[in-house]
Amino acid sequence: EERVRFILKRLLLAESYVKLEDLQEQLFISKSTMSNDVKSVKRKLEPFDLKLEAKPSKGCRIKGSEMKIRYCMSEYLFNERRSYQTMLNTAVTILPKHELELIQKTMINYINEEGMNLSDICMNNLIVHVAIACKRIRHGNYVSVLPEEISEIPRAKEYKVAKKMVERLEGLLDVSFPQEEIVYITIHLLGTAKMVQSFSSNGQKQIVDDDTSRLVQLMLKAIDQKLQLDLAGDT
Repeated sequence: EERVRFILKRLLLAESYVKLEDLQEQLFISKSTMSNDVKSVKRKLEPFDLKLEAKPSKGCRIKGSEMKIRYCMSEYLFNERRSYQTMLNTAVTILPKHELELIQKTMINYINEEGMNLSDICMNNLIVHVAIACKRIRHGNYVSVLPEEISEIPRAKEYKVAKKMVERLEGLLDVSFPQEEIVYITIHLLGTAKMVQSFSSNGQKQIVDDDTSRLVQLMLKAIDQKLQLDLAGDT
């Protein structure tokens, strides 16, 4: 299992094709063992509707929806994190440490300024997704195909927060975020708002008003139906 995860991580972080022969030598395994491991990698990609594309003399690479590739990266690169520091130690495979710290500082400042109440776990998740977005954008990979139903997102408060954060990060990191990428970050802010609201149903303080909660639920449901990411149920 550990070896399979290593192969998957290499493929997710690769900027181009990865030669399986190189991985085989690096891992000191036989061709048949590598073949079995690749089958396991393919099974792990299936829930994200991702495929392993192979080309003679070039190697393999992961193909599929950009948004699903990013969710797969989040799952398999960061699913073991427990704190910001452990997340940071893992995230240096995505971006340099000083850039991750700039992202964290910027996001905390704007979220506090807007009075949004996020747990450490939610904040870490946001940092992870923004870091992944930065890496993918730098290599020319953009979120470009989004459901028509999310055209309402720019009206949400979270979109304005995401836009402010992005404008600041563009100057700090020399990365240009198109509108679709701002929508992508907003999706995570909306998902976080939905999580916070869910606590109110358990008798805790309600932070998100009813209208916002309904908007979040409708948007996440629309995204779920088109992309099968199960955001609406991920509390």
